Amino acid sequence: MVADGGRILAVGIPKEPPALDFHSMIFREITLDTTLAHVCDTDLSAALDILNDSPIGHEFAETPVALDRLGGCLDRLADGRVEGKIRIDPSARVH
Repeated sequence: MVADGGRILAVGIPKEPPALDFHSMIFREITLDTTLAHVCDTDLSAALDILNDSPIGHEFAETPVALDRLGGCLDRLADGRVEGKIRIDPSARVH
């Protein structure tokens, strides 16, 4: 999902060790940077913008759910049945 010559920033720790195709990364000149931490005042706003507004965000985040559906989402999260991120829209209401 990265263009040739692009850069990947891996944030956090995945549940399982990822399989990396170093051959492809080298020939495509992909740069991989990692971090264990973020600075909320600096990073959180930009990360939320990516999840909400960019095509790549939609690859990693589910459709926003209403606040009154949060319980079911947290159950799935606790059971390890969530791939990516759950987005919550506090202004949405289920009728």
